[in-house]
Amino acid sequence: MTKTAPKKSVARRDRGPEVTRGRLIAAATAAALLLGGSGSALGVFAVTSAQATDRVAAAEAWATDRVDALAAGSAFLTTMFTVDDGSLQRWDSAVLGATTDSMHDQLTRWRAVLEKLVAAHLEMSSTVKEIGVVTQDGDAVTLLAVIESTGRTDPAADPGTSSSAALIDLRRLDGRWRVSGYGPAAGLPPAAPAAPAAAPESPAPVPPEAAETPR
Repeated sequence: MTKTAPKKSVARRDRGPEVTRGRLIAAATAAALLLGGSGSALGVFAVTSAQATDRVAAAEAWATDRVDALAAGSAFLTTMFTVDDGSLQRWDSAVLGATTDSMHDQLTRWRAVLEKLVAAHLEMSSTVKEIGVVTQDGDAVTLLAVIESTGRTDPAADPGTSSSAALIDLRRLDGRWRVSGYGPAAGLPPAAPAAPAAAPESPAPVPPEAAETPR
């Protein structure tokens, strides 16, 4: 009797769902929608990113203007309220060279008083203790400052220390911040140098804070 070898069982692979023409069309449609949506999202991101970049640049420019205006105001006040042998030279560059409009004319006349103070060997040093921005609008800035002065500008007075507050208007002209207005703050008169006690041969110029021209 002949024995028959057992047949080997062959495992059937699961071919999964049959891919039909309908399924291919649905897959292609879904891919197109997905790519189209991604393109829209990238476009929105590009616009938002550009707007953010512009805002950052504007904020940086605004902050730079603020720093530059504060530095210009501090330099102006420190020079204006300092009297020594080098005052006249600094006055021409840091005061007259940094003012505009009626302020330039007033401080040009005030230079004659400074000449008398220097000739009398009177001295006064000043520092800006506090300074901040009150308003900032494009090329116009208003500052509030507190100045501390030590020394004397009157031969009959003893040296001392005084503090005062001032408002300063600046405008940016040709890329430089220039002082266009100056006056006392909160009713406190700035500690501007006074003329010597001895009567000068000619009438003294009107100090900037006493001028009738409104700020």
